[in-house]
Amino acid sequence: SSFATGKTEKGTYTYYVTVSNKTTGCTTAKAAVLLQISDCDLVPPTVLNDIVSVCEKDVIPTFTATAENAILLYSDASLSNQVETGATYTPTNATLGTQNFYVVQKGTCQSSAKKVSLTINALPSLSVSVPSPLKTTDAPVVVTVSPYGGKITGKGVSDSKFYPSTGAGEYEITYVYEDINGCTNSKTFTTVVNQAALPDRTQLGDTIA
Repeated sequence: SSFATGKTEKGTYTYYVTVSNKTTGCTTAKAAVLLQISDCDLVPPTVLNDIVSVCEKDVIPTFTATAENAILLYSDASLSNQVETGATYTPTNATLGTQNFYVVQKGTCQSSAKKVSLTINALPSLSVSVPSPLKTTDAPVVVTVSPYGGKITGKGVSDSKFYPSTGAGEYEITYVYEDINGCTNSKTFTTVVNQAALPDRTQLGDTIA
């Protein structure tokens, strides 16, 4: 569908778009659409890798812009909050989610803005467990993990099962999982295996010399 804003004066205007499913009644989150009207003949700066996605705890990347004139960077679409002057900028806010920045070049006039985005994705939340304590005579137990689809490792582990017959002691079972954003996390669970009591031979009719 189309929408005529009716705007003709120079400035920056922000509109928000949603999509609704009439069948399910679900509506998407708002997406911002930026309209910039300028009488300046300067083009926006060129920004290498203007859309970046990283994982929580990763090093936050530096944005690099190129232009013939002075480069200014703002944290808002209305270009009222300037956060940097110069060709490079490394965001300092490590909050999860998406942050947008707006880069312009300024000479005798100011260009329209180039939007750059940084998304910081949360690490996947994992769980891993097996029954504990166990005995060396117990049957193999399934290692329970969430979400499914990662890799389970550890001594005594085979085919997503832990084998108590490996022997008495403490065993660390580690689960590693990568989500759709390419973010990887791991979690370790410690289980205890106790030596099963030996049978009392006298109860089996044996004679103690």
